[in-house]
Amino acid sequence: MGLCAAVLISVCTAACSGDDDDDEPAEPTTATANAEAEAEAEAGTIAFYRFAQRDDIGIVDLSGGEPTILTQGSELDWLLATRGVDWSPDGQWLVYGASRANGPGAERLRDIYVMRPDGSDLRAVTNVGDAAWPAWTADGESIVFSRLASEDTLPHGELWLVTLQTGETRQLTENLPGVADVLPSASPTGDVIAFSRVNYDEDGPGARPYIYTLDLDGGEPELLIEDALEPDFSPDGSRLAYVSRADQNGSLTYGEVTFFAAELYVANADGSDPQRLTQTFELNEGHPTWVGEQRLVFQRGEKTGDTEASWLLEINADGTCEREVLADATLGVLFSAPSWRPSESPPPIDC
Repeated sequence: MGLCAAVLISVCTAACSGDDDDDEPAEPTTATANAEAEAEAEAGTIAFYRFAQRDDIGIVDLSGGEPTILTQGSELDWLLATRGVDWSPDGQWLVYGASRANGPGAERLRDIYVMRPDGSDLRAVTNVGDAAWPAWTADGESIVFSRLASEDTLPHGELWLVTLQTGETRQLTENLPGVADVLPSASPTGDVIAFSRVNYDEDGPGARPYIYTLDLDGGEPELLIEDALEPDFSPDGSRLAYVSRADQNGSLTYGEVTFFAAELYVANADGSDPQRLTQTFELNEGHPTWVGEQRLVFQRGEKTGDTEASWLLEINADGTCEREVLADATLGVLFSAPSWRPSESPPPIDC
């Protein structure tokens, strides 16, 4: 039983006992109820990646309702969504990774696309064939993305930037095979990005993740947090949400690889004062996105035998009041890569 369910049961027990209590709080007025509904609606919209028979991009209102799937690709179509989606700073566009057919039996070409939140005005913004994990820059004029090489024995990825008005691309990082830079997040203050750098072990299946920062105006990447990945800047740029296995909780096995479960963290933007928000042991947290300054939505996943599933949850930035956003009862759907549409900052979740 979740915390919210337990609180509701205890409230019902007290209210239905029939005992008179002069100190019992008054029933909420219509004005109060409307104010609470408006505050909840201000939480806004989450875009997400979903895999269920095919890969898609969807959106869902955090105040409730069914998700809307925006893409309708398939392996036989020319375009198929891939993981990674981000809102533009003004909330008017979505950017995501997608692949297109490249002839019968050929490897699909992966590029970065933008579209409106209703799925219209779709267009490609790169033509490189190996792009993924895009993120908008704070000025809304460029997009940072990963280029992931597939011909190397070891994974290999570097960060690039494309300017939307001109289509010009610029390389930001340079790595040897065995090092991949992925999952960038742009700070809303200044030209700084945080990103995940994963070093793969040449002699085994292990990988060591780190969070780095990089000034887009130039300079070398700087190590920020060890044993961590998937950073996301808060809307005011003062904090980072991310996931880490540093506390070595639980044990997860994927194929022949066993590793500790990733937990959700929040820290200052300089990496100081890290605070762990979850401790789920046999489950894996990932892909946090800020919802205003006081909430987060994140992915939680598990793998049982050949069955893999994930769902999206919301939580206060202090680790309280966790609740479900999207899930599938069959555990046959993967929900991932949530991104909050910039809007007014909602209050903390009230549970």
